Amino acid sequence: MEEIKIFHSFRKNVFLLFGGAIFTVGGIFALLDGANLWFCLTSVIFFGCFLFVNFLFVKEWLTGKAYLVISDQSLTINDLRERVILFSDVASFEVGEAMISVNYKKGKGTNQQISIFKKYVIEFGDGFNVEGLTWKPEQICELLNHRLGAT
Repeated sequence: MEEIKIFHSFRKNVFLLFGGAIFTVGGIFALLDGANLWFCLTSVIFFGCFLFVNFLFVKEWLTGKAYLVISDQSLTINDLRERVILFSDVASFEVGEAMISVNYKKGKGTNQQISIFKKYVIEFGDGFNVEGLTWKPEQICELLNHRLGAT
């Protein structure tokens, strides 16, 4: 099977970047005009939040690397760092609200835990964000589970 590349949606993310830029420009002009300092700072902080949310989109756009690359044997996720998930280690994929969770086979996976005051130990699984992509989360999950059956 061929390699499938999935990118962040250009239209959605450019709209968010444009909205953030409008807030920032408005905040700067309001600051120069002598408006309330808190209003100006809030506008600039909104833009910073929009930039942080769209960091992966801008990185994709500049480098040309896809966010998700689905091959026959693995799934590569290019977020803050590149992660590779082998299909041979995965039992299934499940869709959440804005994430796809990875259910590893017994004895495989990351085995990450958080200890809170040495009283509670919380195990958490692996997953990745699928919000704002060119494919719907259900389509991606179905394709990934189909690739699991092919291996």
